[in-house]
Amino acid sequence: MATRLSVLEENLRILAPFGALDLPAFIADPRNYGAAERFLHLAIEAVFDIGTHCIAALGLPRPSTYADIIPALAEAQNHAHAGTSNTLKMASRKGRVSTLR
Repeated sequence: MATRLSVLEENLRILAPFGALDLPAFIADPRNYGAAERFLHLAIEAVFDIGTHCIAALGLPRPSTYADIIPALAEAQNHAHAGTSNTLKMASRKGRVSTLR
């Protein structure tokens, strides 16, 4: 996982200077477009690799397409937050009952 995160960080670091260019400067040199496209592609691949690794670690069903990776993680996060929210609600109710005794 650390290697995958390092790859993502490196590609984002390489992409950062392209974000500082205005559009005319960016398109003036086709090497800018080619390099940015390639490093963006590598960054996206790293995100999918990290997402797939997280899905496997969480024991979630294997996504059938790359497009399914992010929604699967978002759904798992929503369930985790719902569980936390329910636990907090129960703890809050328990506290109120204890103070009534």
